Amino acid sequence: MSSFDASSKEGFVVDYSYRFAFHAGVFAEMPVSDFFSVQPELLFSSKGARCKVTETIEIPQYSGRGTFTQITKERSRPCYVELPVYLKTSFDAGSGKFIAGAGPYFAYGVGGKIKAEMKLTRPSFPSEEPDETFAVGKGEMTAFKNGYMKIKGTSIEPPYVFDEEEEFDKAPLKSFDFGLAGFIGYEFNSGFFVTAGFQRGLYNIDNYDEDGDKMKNKTISLSLGYKF
Repeated sequence: MSSFDASSKEGFVVDYSYRFAFHAGVFAEMPVSDFFSVQPELLFSSKGARCKVTETIEIPQYSGRGTFTQITKERSRPCYVELPVYLKTSFDAGSGKFIAGAGPYFAYGVGGKIKAEMKLTRPSFPSEEPDETFAVGKGEMTAFKNGYMKIKGTSIEPPYVFDEEEEFDKAPLKSFDFGLAGFIGYEFNSGFFVTAGFQRGLYNIDNYDEDGDKMKNKTISLSLGYKF
């Protein structure tokens, strides 16, 4: 399960929630003593988060300017190649052994997209009725490349289909990331093991951080593996 920790000096904070993701890869174990070993891993990891942002905006109308509420649901799905390096320890327990490890991780973004679903609503008359949906739209852009947010939308009344492109002068997310990682688990004599782990990013991956905005990766994971 992956999400972002975010903060802003402007006081505008987006509340990110977890999304289900995955990782897969290989590892090696190199003993350094009777109790410790070094375990580097090479992983392909999907990360990201979900969020919902509600804003009040004004749009020109035939009779002046109308006030609307824009609700945006965003799903960030960046993909990384990761290199965690753990200092690992273990001790016998039952038919296997408990294992634990901690260390740094380094990652580089290789793909993924940011998708958004947008809805414009306006107050209904009479006012006790639910807000009226005025227009809906969807958009997406690549997480680690400069380009465009392609938006396809439809207004409800009058019915009108529109395609737009919002240009960005740089990618939404920085490609490089690093942080701390750890795990605990159990390794069976057959070679199978299961671990619960975490990652806490230490690097600001927000590429639009001129105003002091910060965004860092965080994950909680469950892994199943086999040791040859």
